[in-house]
Amino acid sequence: MVSVCCLTYNHVKYVGQCLEGFACQKTNFPFEILIHDDASQDDTQNVILEFAAKYDSEVVKPICQKINQFSQGISPLRQILLPRVKGKYIALCEGDDYWTDPLKLQKQVDFLEAHPEYAMCFHNVKVIAEEGCRAETDIYAHLRDGDFTGEQIISRWTVPTCSVVFRKSCLDRLPNHPDFKIGDNVLFLTCASCGKLYCLNEKMGVYRRNAGGWTSQSTQKVAKDFIRHYEAMKVCFPMISACIFDHKIVSFYGLLTLLQFCRFDPELRQTVCKGFESYGFRYLGSCIGWGVRKCYDHIRKFFRNGTRHTFRK
Repeated sequence: MVSVCCLTYNHVKYVGQCLEGFACQKTNFPFEILIHDDASQDDTQNVILEFAAKYDSEVVKPICQKINQFSQGISPLRQILLPRVKGKYIALCEGDDYWTDPLKLQKQVDFLEAHPEYAMCFHNVKVIAEEGCRAETDIYAHLRDGDFTGEQIISRWTVPTCSVVFRKSCLDRLPNHPDFKIGDNVLFLTCASCGKLYCLNEKMGVYRRNAGGWTSQSTQKVAKDFIRHYEAMKVCFPMISACIFDHKIVSFYGLLTLLQFCRFDPELRQTVCKGFESYGFRYLGSCIGWGVRKCYDHIRKFFRNGTRHTFRK
């Protein structure tokens, strides 16, 4: 009935809790657990294999890579796990997140079975910021019981990936584009094109926000990747207002512009990158305002100096 897809990479501190969240599910239907580890450098694979050894091979199906697939341009979820699923429904949870309600799957499947017009069901989660991460923990405070549109879920961070259960049939309409970088929001918009989306406003899982390791160089690459990603989404999802994608694209161009202003000040540049990592678009709005003022100062100084030079002639 349900295929649970789990991606892991260097999650040894968390993956045990994630797997136990799967094992504690109480359902009146069978489900399989597909786990893909992308060549972790820590002990994640051993934890997965120890867990798999406790269950039938038709229930827990680990795939432990020796070579990192993502770095080879392969999407572990789209190209490795999803083609293997057997269930009518697919549930997602990455290895550093976990489920807390043993009836989570049952509640979501019951809803989807009773409402065939819905393509996806998701729920609220508790957000934990790991030590060293200053990220906000109230990012899902706006969630409520009820329907959400494709525009709503793409314009604001709305769907916790670890909360999603969707119909496998949606995969038939999943677009493919070489510039896609964020697989989950592509999947969610695909579900929105197949039917309605429903939120259960119950906190049935935990989404963990980790301190990242972005450098100024990687931030520039990420910004450029996101620009290409949202440009591709504009093409593949014409039913979504282009203004929503344009807003995100312009924001990332603003970040790139700001980074250029910071190019001779490594400390400031690193601060900007850290701020964006921690606070996302909310921080970016302040950055763009700062960048506009800085640009104005440079232009004013340029013309003032040019005028003085002319007068001296």
